Amino acid sequence: MNHYLHPDHHLVHVHMESDFLCSGCKVEGHGVRYRCHECDFNLHEHCARCSSTISVRMHSDHLLTLYVLSEDNPDRERRCNVCQKSTVVTTTAY
Repeated sequence: MNHYLHPDHHLVHVHMESDFLCSGCKVEGHGVRYRCHECDFNLHEHCARCSSTISVRMHSDHLLTLYVLSEDNPDRERRCNVCQKSTVVTTTAY
């Protein structure tokens, strides 16, 4: 699988009897995952299938794009345009 979170290498669907830290959501997983053996990059099946954009009724004029916290994009604070509450992004958010 080619994935937008890891565009340089192909991810392989594997089952390994070991724990892993998901490179997408940063939550531990076990067993089945999508993996880049070269980089030790792992995604839960659910995280691997998450779309890079979504459509929601409250904001039907535009798609929401997945925001990925990275060294190139270190701004952690985001404000919800619906409820106006501020939140800190730890890994990803739409």
